Parts: sequence; C-alpha cells; structure tokens
Amino acid sequence: MSKATQLQEALDHAEANVQHMATWSQRQLAERLELVHIQSQLAEEKKDTAALQLLEVWRSQLIAARLLKTEHGIADVPSEIKQAVAEIEIARMQTDERREVRRDDQATPRAVRKPALQSQQAENQLGLF
Repeated sequence: MSKATQLQEALDHAEANVQHMATWSQRQLAERLELVHIQSQLAEEKKDTAALQLLEVWRSQLIAARLLKTEHGIADVPSEIKQAVAEIEIARMQTDERREVRRDDQATPRAVRKPALQSQQAENQLGLF
C-alpha cells in the first residue's frame, strides 16, 4: 500500500483509530510513540516527505489516544494474543486439576461391585423357588 493511500486512510479513519488506540495500555502507546519518533528520524534522513506526513498523522493520533485514555479513564483491552494465552493457561490449570482428582480417585480402593444385571438376575432366580 502506498504512503499516499495510508495517509488518506489514516485521515479518513482518524476518530476510529484514536478510539481503538485508547484501549491500548499506556506502555503500548508510549512504545508505539517512540517507534514513530525513530521512524520519523529515519524518514527525515532519507528526505521522505510522504513518510514524514504519514508518521506525523500517526504521532498526533497516538497523542490524542493517550489524552483520551487519561481524561476518560478508558480501561486497557488485552490483545487477542494475551487473551488466548490466558485461556490456554486456564484450560491447562483445569486439566491439571482433573488429573489430580483422577489420580486421587484411582489411589483409593473401591468396593467390588457386581454389575447391576448380574444382581438383578440373582434376585429373579431366588423368586423361582
């Protein structure tokens, strides 16, 4: 995608971008802002004005997102990867608990029981006499 197209999309969707970024953690926003700063320095060295314009729009959106987050106390929304990892951890803990219960269950001796069908047949045979 060309920088001109990216710039136009960033401008067209500025409000949605800012609202979405406001759900990121302050740490993520700070890291992304630092990355944009580094990219801006590189673009300036290469005299890439299109990249500089795009990066300036992103920078302003990141700052707006940080302000929006702070002013409105917007909670962090975990990334999909973090959510998936958390779900995997929960499933693993549940599996470990089940294994432990099964181990405990197998360790305790059970009374020997006759199958239900055999005990029913024995009662029927007694009734014949």
